[in-house]
Amino acid sequence: MGFSPSDMEFQKTKEAAAREIALAFGVPPMLLGIPGDATYGNYQEANRAFYRLTVLPLVHKVTGAIGHWLSEMTGEAIELKPDLDQVSALAPERDAQWNRVAKADFLTADEKRAMLGLPPLTDEAQAEVLDGVSIDEASEEPSEDDAALAPEQSEEQPNV
Repeated sequence: MGFSPSDMEFQKTKEAAAREIALAFGVPPMLLGIPGDATYGNYQEANRAFYRLTVLPLVHKVTGAIGHWLSEMTGEAIELKPDLDQVSALAPERDAQWNRVAKADFLTADEKRAMLGLPPLTDEAQAEVLDGVSIDEASEEPSEDDAALAPEQSEEQPNV
């Protein structure tokens, strides 16, 4: 009510210019906070699209150029990769991937780790993990509650 028609037209012109600039740089207009029909779900999707389609390609381009420059300086092949686990906007995608990989019973632990971008476990690390679980669980003395729930054992039966 307090704006004149020319002021309102000026505001619409500013919003239109902001949309055009955002689109030129690959930024979804709803991320600019321009009033419109943006819902929270659309905002989350726009944020993910912004990272996937704009930010990450630029990051890969920059890290590739820096890695190439460092390779020339050191004489060794250097590859730089961004840590996508630190990008909070991509957390739903990451959670879905971890759930899919965790539910794949036909894959070995090392295959699952490779799908998640983790290095394979060494034989020593696998043995340490397995030994740590079995030793800790086997060495614990049963509590009174456990003894009440467990069936009676003779002294000849091993404690498992």
